[in-house]
Amino acid sequence: MANEIPTILVDRAIAGEAGVHYTTAIMSDFFWEGEQCANALMEALPDGANIVIINGGYDSSTSTDRQDGFVDALDAAGYEYTIVAEQNGNWLMDEAQAVMESTIQAQGGDKIDAVFCVTDDMVQGAMNAIEAAGLKPGEDILTLGIDGTRAALESVASGKQLASCTCTPYFGPVVLDTITAIINGEEIEAHITNTDTLYTAENVDVEMGF
Repeated sequence: MANEIPTILVDRAIAGEAGVHYTTAIMSDFFWEGEQCANALMEALPDGANIVIINGGYDSSTSTDRQDGFVDALDAAGYEYTIVAEQNGNWLMDEAQAVMESTIQAQGGDKIDAVFCVTDDMVQGAMNAIEAAGLKPGEDILTLGIDGTRAALESVASGKQLASCTCTPYFGPVVLDTITAIINGEEIEAHITNTDTLYTAENVDVEMGF
């Protein structure tokens, strides 16, 4: 690190090595978030599924790690699945809606069992497309996403969304604690992982008060 100035990464990775290019990285485990969505899908549809994946952007570690975590968990479990479509929704609700609309037109709604979006905002767009096609999200096509937005958790509570994994935005306390530890000369872990939670119908009512 230039001039031995401590450098803390928050919520995003860079190309480089801890201890050389930065002191520590504080972020969620994006790979783990994708794994949790895969686990929820496999529990809901144990016999396999035709899946649509809507990515946020292939130049983002957040997006690619979430998708890799999802797909790798399916592969590791020997789950029978087919990705019938995979496209970039650019993190946006309206673009994800357009992706899902074209996918339903191309594949047929009855050929799609689930859609996994790397953000909950894009899930909302996908659900709009599902409903516009005369189908019911949560029944005809299962939906899964990440971020834990209020809209997503309300959708989980209502049964429209199968699962949402949080990606906590609360970095302030852990960043402050880390800075304090560095100032005090304490040893710092190279990677500090924020804790996240997978919400499904089983825990969203109790924990979120819906």
